[in-house]
Amino acid sequence: MFSTRFTVLIVLLAIVAVTLVHSRNIQYEFDDASAEAFRYPQWAEMPHKRVPSAGDMMVRFGKRSV
Repeated sequence: MFSTRFTVLIVLLAIVAVTLVHSRNIQYEFDDASAEAFRYPQWAEMPHKRVPSAGDMMVRFGKRSV
């Protein structure tokens, strides 16, 4: 029927065609060129920890009084 080389070539061409079709469907939004435009949407729901200032840490560890 078909040779192995021809079958592999057909499979590779099909994979390339599928990836090209899917890459054209990706929605790029470059109106907002900030760093948030390149982050995953799930990251917005992550809680952010408050980082204490140097003065707060000095008070906490007794290097400075309030």
